[in-house]
Amino acid sequence: MDALDYLKIDHNRVKNLLRSYSGMQDQLKKKQTLKELLAELSNHTEIEETLFYPHFDDRVEMKAILEHLHQDHADFEVLAGKVQFNTDDSLFDEFASEIERHVLREEMELFPLIRRMMKRSEREVLGRHLQCQKTGNLRTA
Repeated sequence: MDALDYLKIDHNRVKNLLRSYSGMQDQLKKKQTLKELLAELSNHTEIEETLFYPHFDDRVEMKAILEHLHQDHADFEVLAGKVQFNTDDSLFDEFASEIERHVLREEMELFPLIRRMMKRSEREVLGRHLQCQKTGNLRTA
């Protein structure tokens, strides 16, 4: 599968969990959904940080956006730690907004750059690597 398609599927999974959480009243279900969301986000972030972004580190034209995306991930980690132990919906809303902005930045800015510089066959090879990495992450989680 094309790496960009694979990451979009991941993005949609995270966005669906964000929406599910926001619409829940049952505190136990919210807690379970939050746990699932944080695990999914952690695995997704890890494959981006260890495999996907480094693939483009040598591209000068991508330096600024990659730095911004790395910073987003660092910010998520801080917010995730706060959200995990806080039932304040406004804090969760801030967390969700940051994630949605990040996804939009990747899909609207980064992905088009990658489409222009990589053949589909190259993106498919990278996608298989992402899948293998994530599958390995899920087994150890």
